[in-house]
Formats: sequence, structure tokens, C-alpha cells
Amino acid sequence: MIHKITSPLVQKLIRQGRVKPEDLDPRRIVPRKQRNQPCEIDGQKFHSKLEYGLYMSLCAGYGARNMIRQVSFPIGKNRIRPDFLIILERFKDGSFHAKLMDAKAWDKKKLEYRCTEAWKARANHLFDKHGLKIEIQ
Repeated sequence: MIHKITSPLVQKLIRQGRVKPEDLDPRRIVPRKQRNQPCEIDGQKFHSKLEYGLYMSLCAGYGARNMIRQVSFPIGKNRIRPDFLIILERFKDGSFHAKLMDAKAWDKKKLEYRCTEAWKARANHLFDKHGLKIEIQ
């Protein structure tokens, strides 16, 4: 069975030291769909450098205590996972007022954010079903 180098199984085997990256066939390297570059900083993994930069600026503005990363919402048979849930205000009964935010790259040619049609459909479904809007940065 041949796996792509970017597959989670191969990445796990590399982390465990069971497979060396130089032993893998370089022709099997597949570029990422949105050209993001994952990074790990201080033990936290980010899907892209853009997400890390947004995380740092939001932590500076709202504080790390008020940031929750990768919150998952069920939408029918699918799920959507915005990058950040930012708590704006906490109430005495334990409830809070918050907003959702996602890091998306700006496409200079199309003059719009780079979102797949599936992501747009899920975000619209989340708004229609729950009234929750995801802000894009």
C-alpha cells in the first residue's frame, strides 16, 4: 500500500522515527490544496502561518484566556471547525457572548478570500441553522 507523504499515517510514522523522510519517494509529495504551511510553535500546532499570526494578534487583543481554538459544530452529516471562538464577555451565570473567526488567505486576482465551495456551504448552513456567522480574517 502506497501512502502520500502528507497523509496522517506517514506523518505519524515519521514522528515516531519508524520512517525517515529521505527514504520516501519524493514524487509522492503532494502540494496542499490551499498552499498553507503548517507550523508548530511552543508545542501548539497550527494549520498555517496565517492562522498562527492571527492567533498571536487575537491573544494580544483579547487574551489567551478568552480564545478557544478549533471549535467543532455539527451541521447535518458534516461538521465545520472555525479556527477561533473568541469570548467577548462572560456573565455570572457561566454563559458568555462570543464570536467565531477563521483565517483565510486573500486571493489578489479574484479579490476575495480563498474558501472552498464546501466551506462556504457549511458556513452558510451554520448561519441558517444556528444564526452563527464566521468572520474571516
